[in-house]
Amino acid sequence: MVDDDPQWRSLATQVLQRADEIEQIMSVSSVAEAADAIPVFRPSIVMTDLRLSPDDDDDRGGIEVCRIARESDPSIAVIVITGHALQSHLQALDPAVIVLDKAVLSVSLLRSTIRNAAALRRAA
Repeated sequence: MVDDDPQWRSLATQVLQRADEIEQIMSVSSVAEAADAIPVFRPSIVMTDLRLSPDDDDDRGGIEVCRIARESDPSIAVIVITGHALQSHLQALDPAVIVLDKAVLSVSLLRSTIRNAAALRRAA
């Protein structure tokens, strides 16, 4: 879980802890921390916010996390959560990225997305 907002990171971590498909959770707040953690932790799923700091106007933070995850292991399922209209940009970057819009995000949608991502990872 990569997000600079501690409240959102805490909420998402609570949802992840209740998912049967998730065995361990690592939560970090920046691209730099993600870059250090992903190759070592070797997650099956990486969930990241698109905008990782108030200064991240071009949304490179979340895009960089996607790149790091996919370069570390192309079978990692990547879920991007965004309140911005850049879904088409992310899909063009990597069609395997799952994009969720914060405006319509619910706990049940997040849980089902995690289940689907875990199933895809197991099938890979």
